[in-house]
Amino acid sequence: MQGLPAQIKGFPVITSNFFSTVYHDVSKGKSGGTKIIYNAAKVKGGIKKKDRKIYFDFDGMNQGEVVGSITIQSRKTRADEVDIPTLIYDATNYIDDVRELRKFDVTLLSTTNNISYTLGVDTDSEGLAVSPYATGFINGAAGALTGLLLGGSKSGGVTVPTATLGCTFLVLVDSEENRRVNLTGQAPEDLNLDENGNQRKKFEVIRE
Repeated sequence: MQGLPAQIKGFPVITSNFFSTVYHDVSKGKSGGTKIIYNAAKVKGGIKKKDRKIYFDFDGMNQGEVVGSITIQSRKTRADEVDIPTLIYDATNYIDDVRELRKFDVTLLSTTNNISYTLGVDTDSEGLAVSPYATGFINGAAGALTGLLLGGSKSGGVTVPTATLGCTFLVLVDSEENRRVNLTGQAPEDLNLDENGNQRKKFEVIRE
């Protein structure tokens, strides 16, 4: 599989919202089809809540203290089992299990521009073959990049189309250090933050 991974697309999000990394973990998502990279600062304060809430938000703007990031991408061996809701499911379930965040309401903030994808082929290989591939980002400025993928094949082998999805989220907690976090590149006055519907809305995760 060729293409740009989710952590490359998420680079601008992280570099414009730095935090002091104290915790680092790489894990398999709850669905079994994703890989998660989690980095976080040390979180201070907070009171343990019985009804703690976890939200995900692709609006790109919200209030909170940036305490970490989570980058999630489908695993190559199970890429055909992962869609965007699976990314959200695994990311939110991972955050729900982070002990240091249990005293806070948490929002996973991103934009649709941060959803990356790769398209290509997987071959059972001995020798060389050239196959088409595409890679790009949903709603991204560059669109899809197409080209040739140098791979392997053997006589009688099977070529299988493959695709991966990924996304980087900032981890925000509701604390005394809240600030407005804007990933949209737009001025706050140009955005309607009170609109109720599929736009300008964060969604609460219903946990099992």
